[in-house]
Amino acid sequence: MTATVEQFDLKFKKNRLVVSEIMIRQFIFEIYYSYFNGIEKPLQTVQTVADQAMDRLSADLGISRLPTTDKKLEIYIKIQYIRMHGKDYLTDHVLTAGFKEAQANLWHSVTQMMANDYRLNVSGEFEIEALLTFLFAEGFTQFEVNWLASDLQSKVTQLTQRFIKQVNVVLAADAGQTPQFQMAIQQLTQDLNQIHTKQLTFYTEPTTFIDENQLTYFAESNPLFHSIIQKVVDKSKRKLEWRKQASIYYDYMFAWVFLRESYIISVCKKW
Repeated sequence: MTATVEQFDLKFKKNRLVVSEIMIRQFIFEIYYSYFNGIEKPLQTVQTVADQAMDRLSADLGISRLPTTDKKLEIYIKIQYIRMHGKDYLTDHVLTAGFKEAQANLWHSVTQMMANDYRLNVSGEFEIEALLTFLFAEGFTQFEVNWLASDLQSKVTQLTQRFIKQVNVVLAADAGQTPQFQMAIQQLTQDLNQIHTKQLTFYTEPTTFIDENQLTYFAESNPLFHSIIQKVVDKSKRKLEWRKQASIYYDYMFAWVFLRESYIISVCKKW
């Protein structure tokens, strides 16, 4: 527990956490999602609320119900509901000011869920934005980077552009400026925007055990893309503990493997 507290840089004052609300929720999520992965249904007291909320979101937004993704969403909803019920609210915008009007159906679906299932008499604009961003970042529903608030959008775009620059340096000369390569870059940019949004908002690690043998396998199977990831991740290496660094490596590599299988394998066998 001490290591986890240090990992999130949590501070206590009079037995209360004095960090941002989003960091408190991230910490609670990490405990239940990663460290107590064997608990089938954690936070049972709010199970009914979570089940109803997930059923509603699934029906309204067409979310696919899979055990692994269900678990993420279930724990997120439970924590959000408990914190809101305790009057511990988020206070920062993560979506652009015009999102509510531009994406009225998405906004309305989450608003209705909170009104009908959370049943809390509070204006939940920041909470609606946070849940929607979680859904975007975890791939539950469609996502566009220009939906993000300007500061967040700028940071996400900067990280993605830095990565794409490395891709072009390493791979473009070999692939050439073919239509297939450009299509792949566009798709990779979209995937990276999603990954970086998750990194900068509410990061969830994979529950599968991470060991160096697995990383070695990916490195040997995808040597060029491995070198790209290393160049990007090493720049922030000192800021990340090993497990998080490995998790981010997986995010990048899985995006690449899927893309390679979909678009590029016939264009450049070396990849």
